[in-house]
Amino acid sequence: MAKQTTIDEKEETPAQGAGGTSETSQEVAGTLLVAETPEWVAELLESNKAVIQSVSDFRESANALIEKIISASGPEEQAMQVAKPAEFNPYADYKVAEGKEFRAPNDFTTVHEEGDNVTHLGASVLTRLLEQGLVTEVDPED
Repeated sequence: MAKQTTIDEKEETPAQGAGGTSETSQEVAGTLLVAETPEWVAELLESNKAVIQSVSDFRESANALIEKIISASGPEEQAMQVAKPAEFNPYADYKVAEGKEFRAPNDFTTVHEEGDNVTHLGASVLTRLLEQGLVTEVDPED
């Protein structure tokens, strides 16, 4: 473990690399330089302080802002509308919707393309596909 020395002891010890000459570390070190903060660092610090203040101000007024946005969006009835769930008809046939395609859920190598009959996939899978708009009920007149 390195020996700890006091400032007085360091002044009396030869500087590293001095080769045992009588020069002390203070004489070798020369003038003590004082670090100054560059201008760009000061500007960056001021910018960060401004951002922190803005975030703090926003947190204080966030609830009022949210209420204002909700009230401006229209009546509550519009905001609470929920998509109507797809109705599965167990007696109907289903095909892949126009412009759509998907892979079979139980065999990813099988691709069902537009117009393919997919009635064989089962009620739960067809219900999900109906909700996603990937399949449609076949019109009996077709």
